[in-house]
Amino acid sequence: MRTLKSLLAAVLMVVMIASLSVSAFAVYEEITYDDVDERYGTTLSDVNTVYIKFADALGIVSALKNDTFLPELTITRGEAVKIAYRMLHDDYDELSEYGSTNTDFDENGDEGDISDISLLKPYLAWAMDYQLINSEYVTDKKFQPNANITGEEFITLIAKTVGISTEEDNADAYTAFQDEVLTGSEVDASSETVNREQAAVIVARAMVYDPNGSISEETFVEFKDFDGNPLNSLSTKIYGCTVTDQTIRATRETPLNFEVTEDVLLSNGAQFSVDADLSSCIGFPIRVVYMDKDGSGTITDDEQVITYEIPAPIVVECTLPDITFYGHSYFTASIEGTTYSVYPQSTLYLNGDIWPGDAVYRLSEVVSQYSGTTSVTGANKARPNLKFTFVQTGTTYVDLVLAEEWIPGKVVNVSENYISILNYYNNNLMTYEDKDIAAAGLANPQPGDFVNFYESNGKLHITAGSTVVLDEYGLTDTDILSGKGAEETAATTYVPHYFMSKSGRPVSEMTGPVIAVLDSTRTTYLAVEEVMKTKEAAIQIESLTPAADGMSYNIVARERETGNTVNLTVDTDRISNATGEINPGDWYTYATTAGGKVNLYGVDRLQVTAIESDDYFIVGNEVKYLKTADYTDDSEAPIAGTVTLWLDHNNAVWAAYVN
Repeated sequence: MRTLKSLLAAVLMVVMIASLSVSAFAVYEEITYDDVDERYGTTLSDVNTVYIKFADALGIVSALKNDTFLPELTITRGEAVKIAYRMLHDDYDELSEYGSTNTDFDENGDEGDISDISLLKPYLAWAMDYQLINSEYVTDKKFQPNANITGEEFITLIAKTVGISTEEDNADAYTAFQDEVLTGSEVDASSETVNREQAAVIVARAMVYDPNGSISEETFVEFKDFDGNPLNSLSTKIYGCTVTDQTIRATRETPLNFEVTEDVLLSNGAQFSVDADLSSCIGFPIRVVYMDKDGSGTITDDEQVITYEIPAPIVVECTLPDITFYGHSYFTASIEGTTYSVYPQSTLYLNGDIWPGDAVYRLSEVVSQYSGTTSVTGANKARPNLKFTFVQTGTTYVDLVLAEEWIPGKVVNVSENYISILNYYNNNLMTYEDKDIAAAGLANPQPGDFVNFYESNGKLHITAGSTVVLDEYGLTDTDILSGKGAEETAATTYVPHYFMSKSGRPVSEMTGPVIAVLDSTRTTYLAVEEVMKTKEAAIQIESLTPAADGMSYNIVARERETGNTVNLTVDTDRISNATGEINPGDWYTYATTAGGKVNLYGVDRLQVTAIESDDYFIVGNEVKYLKTADYTDDSEAPIAGTVTLWLDHNNAVWAAYVN
């Protein structure tokens, strides 16, 4: 028997919609007919109108356009085959494949009664292909499409359609199916006819038949099964369909070591398409309904997935303070009085990737280093941006841990195709190519922008950072930052995280308003920086005069970009360079704070063997030094060899000279 290539059955559409907690037929109970009501004395009790509405809503036994159903009109043999097809399809895509297929019932001399132009012919070819009907015991191969179908013929056809065998070795199961499905229909094996109302009752009850339970009207009204789960009875019984539990390991948006060509990728590599975005369910266990072609009980990538359902797991969120670590791979989280346990068999993700095993992210170190103190040492202190979502489908342990951590940082350089970001967690500068950036909530990032970011599968995810400008500020208890903005009437306190600023300048020595870089909770600060009034520019010192108090320099310099002369007064503790000395002819970059102070940054001269591209110099195998917007060099051809790079304090190249 051929396995179905396209089982987009109407009831399966209900399954997929129901699995997403969306009502398939919002207007279901509002359907009315002019000739189906307790007042019209139809064949059956008026309680069966729910079955008529169900079969009509699914397009299996449809009402007429004039708001009548014609419940007492008998069903022909040809109409019954069409009903079987519509039970398994909501379109005619598969039927079109049988348009030119011959059947045993085709007209041929004295045999056959189905003409080549008969609209029923492809239905019969389809039904014969799936052994729903056959011609072996039919005299002269006559199908008799206009003859009334008998009760025995109709129930046999419907049973086969929903995957219930009518063979002798399945007699008990077939009898149980008849007893349940025929209830209330007034049809049995001796019935000479089946009318539209009876057909609707039988079809509707067959669609939700469950050998382990009974059928109730609530099933049709609520579209739920007997345990209150989304309706899926038919999907597990059609032509060798079975169910298996898999885990969503990737979507097209977040591939994990697989080449994803469809919307969803299962843990064993089998791929399939569904009409739902599962990107927010990465790692969730799902129940997959598929056709088990080889009878192995395990899905393979050549077996068609019919649909899926996502169980309703327990989902809780927590942060590091909620976690207690007991060993290398066992920890618990106590959330609102309930303990959730994570064991080695739990699956852990960080920002969409399998949890990394390097020292910085090793869970035992992350948790053991959490102390809540304000110590500057250690790369994993506090980490308030690290949040966990526990997904538990059973009662023993957490199946899945989805962790997320947005790292606070600042854009320090942007070239035509690259961006570099200062990581506030470790003070490292990280460089990314535009094609590897998946921007979210941040358009056209510029130097100086504060951001939150993380890496996932080689891609940079970036969004706007969380900062606050404080006009008045100070420290309490040594480390706690207290300050208020221009529009605030009372000060807010912010607990420190790692360090106060890249330069290490104490908060007490900063002037004018400052920017506090906050974590995602907006309660812990990671850095404090002075608000800058001007952008950074390169200058060459022409002359300098120490002030009488020895605390500052009066400097005359020439701006490299404009050629203009500038006069600067610079406090000695605001001069940052490698030697600590300043001399005429030296090159610096400078910027003026909103408080009127000048910060002077020395230029590092780095002699290396490098290769030049349009955007950067690459040293070694992977270290990139991006060029600034006003970069110049002394060579017309691209440099490949020993070169001296002039770097600003963000390690960006603004000049290069061939040695």
